[in-house]
Amino acid sequence: MRKANDSRKKAERHAHREQLRQAQHRDTKPSPVDDDGNVKYGLNFNTIFLYVRESTMLQNDNWRLMHAMLYGPVVVVDMSYDALMTDAEHANTAWQLKDVHGHNKSAKSPFHLHFCHASPSSATFRGLTKNIFGLEDKVLVSVSDKSYLDIYPKEKLVYLTPNASDYLEKMDDDDIYIIGAMVDKRNPQPVSMAKAKREGLRMAKLPIDRYIR
Repeated sequence: MRKANDSRKKAERHAHREQLRQAQHRDTKPSPVDDDGNVKYGLNFNTIFLYVRESTMLQNDNWRLMHAMLYGPVVVVDMSYDALMTDAEHANTAWQLKDVHGHNKSAKSPFHLHFCHASPSSATFRGLTKNIFGLEDKVLVSVSDKSYLDIYPKEKLVYLTPNASDYLEKMDDDDIYIIGAMVDKRNPQPVSMAKAKREGLRMAKLPIDRYIR
């Protein structure tokens, strides 16, 4: 008998708390209409926009990257400069390349990124694999330890180097652009230009100094 009374009192207390909670919710919930009876739009009200989940945005980003892998312009990241950098510069380069991937992924019209000379023994590449999870098998980029000369036609390659004499005024979708994965603040030598000359490649520089002071 006592046990039944305890259960009944417990159920009554639970029902009372639920009534209080619902009453409080009614008091604090904003009205979906204004004083004139018009429907209100905005945060916590009605909306004409669908809620887009983060997973949906990620799928959309990946769809654009897949399209770029099949049809988009290619940007090669030349990772052959490890011997010219310190450990700190390796880490700095890997961090900047992570940002390159992130900005490219969220771009409206992304490039297809192809990391060449990406040897497992490269300190920069090892740092990059730590910064970008699943780089070699899950991320929608291409990774190869080969040279870009062994992968793409030489006549389509354009090395982007700040020491070139010609500006890249307009991009050609048929060209394949190469950027050097190197932090060169300590080394003022035109290393990337010298490499492009040795390989007989066309060169150009981005018109950064025209727009950024």
